[in-house]
Amino acid sequence: MNAADYQSFADAWESRATIRTRPRRLLEDDQRLIYPLSRQPLVLSETFLRECPQQRDFALVQTLYKFINDVVIFETEIVDKTARSIAKNRFAVAFPFACRYDAMTVVVDEDYHALVAMDFMQQTVALTGIEPIQLPDEIELSRAIPAAVVSTPSTVALGAIAAATAAANTAAASRP
Repeated sequence: MNAADYQSFADAWESRATIRTRPRRLLEDDQRLIYPLSRQPLVLSETFLRECPQQRDFALVQTLYKFINDVVIFETEIVDKTARSIAKNRFAVAFPFACRYDAMTVVVDEDYHALVAMDFMQQTVALTGIEPIQLPDEIELSRAIPAAVVSTPSTVALGAIAAATAAANTAAASRP
């Protein structure tokens, strides 16, 4: 990366970052489904509808908890880890300071997303009275990324990581 060509998105982040500009999101008790039926086909299956339709809301809430758990793991263990290593200049590729600063804004945003997700889970438990069943400690990417890194030549991996980082920065800069 050519440091002279890098365009920081720090000013845009300061004015648009959710953590800086939005109040806490609260779960509404609007008597609607807590999770979309279309995202959990199990509850629409013939067997489910015949054998245990009364369990629909429980299944949907558990699906929501799994989704939230996946978000927390992805944001904190995958995105945060990568962005933080860039920000702290501990990444395999050297980045200019402006890029490292921007990487730290990604850390802040993604950790905040994880916090909001955990808050949403707490609010869901309070609203529904349904506690989450045992949730996994990792997601598929938790295993897939290390396996891919081990089996990929370092020059290809570094190029892919740099491309992914650039894409993440572009996406972060375009967030409302």
